[in-house]
Amino acid sequence: MKKIKTYVINLPKDVARRQNMEKVTGQIPCLDVEWVQAVYGKELPEEEIERRFDRKKYQTVYRRLLFSGEIGCTLSHYECYKRIVRSKEQAALILEDDVDFVQDTCLETLLQKSKDFMNRDEPLVILLHGAFSYTGKPVRFYDRYSLYRIYDAMFTTGYFINQSAARLILQEACPFQVADDWFYYRRRGIRIFSFYPSVAIQLWDVFESSLKESERSKGRIRIPRSVFEFKLSCAKILALILNKFGVVRQLGK
Repeated sequence: MKKIKTYVINLPKDVARRQNMEKVTGQIPCLDVEWVQAVYGKELPEEEIERRFDRKKYQTVYRRLLFSGEIGCTLSHYECYKRIVRSKEQAALILEDDVDFVQDTCLETLLQKSKDFMNRDEPLVILLHGAFSYTGKPVRFYDRYSLYRIYDAMFTTGYFINQSAARLILQEACPFQVADDWFYYRRRGIRIFSFYPSVAIQLWDVFESSLKESERSKGRIRIPRSVFEFKLSCAKILALILNKFGVVRQLGK
């Protein structure tokens, strides 16, 4: 049985979460688990935030209040990407520590087939949590699970990412984006897919978020002041138009 390199993000203080994830991953023999100490944004010194995260660019792009937990979440996932690149693994699975897998007899085979699918040179991501908008027709992947081509999506609950995608993301040495801005990553050139129905779910009713705040301030709408802002605004407007005419469709579970 081939092993799947799996990075689990966890804060040392969150002992109950770690114990839960040890139980969850322990039920799937093919997972080769490596624990990644999460970055706790609320405790990062100001000078370290300035060194590791581009807040000015964040404000330019997102135009809303930035939470320290969002910084911590992005930096935690960046650490996983760095480990993937150093490991030379063709692809790996990344899990947050409040995840559970949908109980399914085909789960292990599905994960193995997913890892095989990621064994390509082009940048690829497969999301395991089915909350997204998509284009085109889904393709039956295995058993009851279909693979959808993502237009935009939410959450970093659990996902496969390959070496090429990790390298592409890390070209942004000082990140500015939130971890689950899959729309931005898609525009960077990563082909992003998602399974539906969900393979993994987030245990919101069991664990409160440690890294992310639940609400974001939207900020004021303003006229784009740069080429980057203009392109982003056009992309968002296009998304609304495509959604209205059914070119982009929504799924969520």
